[in-house]
Amino acid sequence: MAAAGEFIDECHRRILNLARVLRENDSSIEILESSYTELTALIRNIRRVSQESPDAVELGHIAESIIHAIDGQKRVLEPAFEFRRPRQLRTKGRPLYYISREHLTHLVELGYTKKQMAQMLHVSTSVVKRRLRLCGINLRARFSTLSDEELDRRVQDFVTGNRNLGQRMVQAMLLTDGHRVQRQRVADSLIRVDEAGVAMRWAHAIQRRTYKVSGPNALWHIDGNHKLIRWGLVIHGGIDGYSRLITFLTVASNNKSATMMESFLGGTTKYGVPSRVRSDHGLENTGVGAFMLGYRGAGRGSFITGRSVHNQRIERMWRDMYRSCTHVFAELFRHLEETGNLHPSNAIHRWCLHFVYLPRIQRALDTFREAWNRHRLRTEGGMTPTQLFFQGVHRFAGQGHTGIDDLVMPPDDADQMIDEAEYGVEEEGLITEEPHEEQVNEEASPLAPEQLVRLRDLVNPLEGSDLGVSLFTETVAFVENVNV
Repeated sequence: MAAAGEFIDECHRRILNLARVLRENDSSIEILESSYTELTALIRNIRRVSQESPDAVELGHIAESIIHAIDGQKRVLEPAFEFRRPRQLRTKGRPLYYISREHLTHLVELGYTKKQMAQMLHVSTSVVKRRLRLCGINLRARFSTLSDEELDRRVQDFVTGNRNLGQRMVQAMLLTDGHRVQRQRVADSLIRVDEAGVAMRWAHAIQRRTYKVSGPNALWHIDGNHKLIRWGLVIHGGIDGYSRLITFLTVASNNKSATMMESFLGGTTKYGVPSRVRSDHGLENTGVGAFMLGYRGAGRGSFITGRSVHNQRIERMWRDMYRSCTHVFAELFRHLEETGNLHPSNAIHRWCLHFVYLPRIQRALDTFREAWNRHRLRTEGGMTPTQLFFQGVHRFAGQGHTGIDDLVMPPDDADQMIDEAEYGVEEEGLITEEPHEEQVNEEASPLAPEQLVRLRDLVNPLEGSDLGVSLFTETVAFVENVNV
């Protein structure tokens, strides 16, 4: 027991010392990293003696809170993407380019080919091949060894109830699950699983349009999707115009400006603040507009508004999202109405629907976003939105592109002027109807706090195998019983 007390005293002394060092040097990544490593080791040892000493439990909580603070500070100091170039080493004879294993692994995980890596790093393909060989990285070994039967089963799971999923989206969804499968194998599997669905998708092919902006983070398109508004659900999304990378995609039970702002800031935390934003005239976008004008400045087109038909990048994404993801929920909710299990005008039914399906829809949106960002674009030589974004960051960094340079260097007040009416607008957009904006307010909870805790213990919205129908009916029964 005495030994445990001495250990606790020593841990307490080290934690106080680390806290002092962090207060004095909270802008040094190296110190943050070393402090994080030491605290992690301390917590691991504190847990071993926590049963013998109650003081150890409290000390562990203090150390964990410091670790959380370090994580937050690292996110502030570190750029969303690290801009790295190969280092030229001085040796006898021709200079040697050194590319770190970490950097190569990062590019391989993003799916770049050897030629694309060489173009991004401004070296020859032979240099990349040599470094891959020295690091023991085999690109051919990346492909999954799934059998045709197992592949067909997984593809069947994806397309069941959703025959609109095409080859590239299925390939991206497999990649999200950790299986990199050749394009031809996916195409063959889709034919075996759903030949009629493949034929129907070919019949609805659309004509592509020309679109140009200067680079990644030059212009984000943001909007709210109201396909589920009948049931009080709104989806907020943003997409990078250059790469078509989805920067944020969230579902909410309201379309307030603060909700859109929260989603937008979540995207900027991961990808940086764009130079400009384009949206329609919806009131939910006013918060983002005020932020952009304050952050980037007025008189330069920081926030561009216009008709929805001029916001085609995200309008097209909405189309694919509905066909590939959210139409399943729309059809399910209509079915619940037709069978008398759901009455949209009933406040309890709407609240229960949100309780069960907000997490389920968000999970589906996360899967769609990851698959979209990894699906290959025919018009971009088979590159994915993620690859295009990273390639653009490497290519244009340091060339005066505000949204990119902010990731790797301090912001510059100087910026170019643009034509707000034409910037980020398709030459010939898809003809879409200008939506009628409807205000959606969050449903008030019919439960007291302690009753809500009981419901959460009873119902886990992400469980269940019948699309959540039994969970919904169980939730309705619970709420109606406590309100009798």
